[in-house]
Amino acid sequence: MKRFKRLSVGLLFFLCEFSTFSAQANMPPQVRVSLFQAHTPLQQLVVLGPFQMVRPGSKPIDSKTMRDRRYTIKMANQQVSVCNSMGYCEQSPRLILKPVLRDAITIGPNLTLLRQYPGKLEISVHSNGSLQITNQLPTREYVVLVVSSETPARWPQEALKAQAVLTQTRLLKYQLGDTLNDSTQFEAYLGKTHYRSEVRQAVASVWGQALTFNNRPIVPFYHASCGSHTSGSAVFGNGQNLPGIIGVPCHACRLSVFGKPTISRVPLKTYLQAFPAGLPKVERWDETGRPLWVKFPNNKSESGYHFWLQLGQRLGWGKAPGLRFSWIRQGEWIQFTSTGAGHGVGLCQHGAATMARQGVSYRDILHHYFLKASLMGDAHSLKLTPSS
Repeated sequence: MKRFKRLSVGLLFFLCEFSTFSAQANMPPQVRVSLFQAHTPLQQLVVLGPFQMVRPGSKPIDSKTMRDRRYTIKMANQQVSVCNSMGYCEQSPRLILKPVLRDAITIGPNLTLLRQYPGKLEISVHSNGSLQITNQLPTREYVVLVVSSETPARWPQEALKAQAVLTQTRLLKYQLGDTLNDSTQFEAYLGKTHYRSEVRQAVASVWGQALTFNNRPIVPFYHASCGSHTSGSAVFGNGQNLPGIIGVPCHACRLSVFGKPTISRVPLKTYLQAFPAGLPKVERWDETGRPLWVKFPNNKSESGYHFWLQLGQRLGWGKAPGLRFSWIRQGEWIQFTSTGAGHGVGLCQHGAATMARQGVSYRDILHHYFLKASLMGDAHSLKLTPSS
């Protein structure tokens, strides 16, 4: 019996090591991120010195340290032009910027929107005639900065760990050469602007872990606040049924700022300017009350999710922060009522934070919101079952 126990422990250790290695082996060493996507098309950039500027080409690489306080980057004759405050400019079809003295470069569309980015920056001319800026950096540093960007200060450790696992899960499908996006439609990446040391600690403790379903990475959706119940992927429309994603009750987010319904009113005239087809009717809801399908007076139908996105883009995201929303005409006004914030699929961030403050571990948080998923790379989550 003792020998069997030792064998079981050894087998458990082997499986844990294999699982951890599998997750880390699929994690890319570096990633590329397209920056300032919410501000495209970019016509001009401001970068603060000093930094190293590299002009790649068939000739020996031309490298130069730029020591002035401020530079302007813009397009000139379909090339990238870097100009100092005196108006002296240097041009190249493509430029690579690297930090000097500090571990990051300060850059942005203007002086009021400057961010610090580690790694190196590549600047080129996009096919649409605008500037394209790409940040290449180590993957672990990217995870730390994404989690810092996606969570507020004083967020509890276990909630930070859960968030890090979701970002790492997304990266398991990343292929070398791909370019990620820094907008909230993917994952917010604001460089070192919101960096926090406690996030680095959280990432280090779960590094290499990811969520899987049938041994494949899940699609790690998350949102700010679900308003008491999450939804399955059907809310995205087009018959989507993502493996391992189902709706679950969530009472923990009721204490969040979005725990109570948000009510807003829009003048009917303003609404019709944005939606000439008129006010739609809901044809089908999911079990949580989120509209799955809507139909406009002109008989055009679309998913409730698409209508919600268009509403936010055209009239402002504050009109209906959560996808669990409804609307009614009141004379010359349209009243919108919504609960929660975001699409409501996957992990509820405010719910996860509340659970973490109550002493719930990140493993149990992830298990609650992703009931059918398994945590790959975590020794504590592996269980041995006796063979028949």
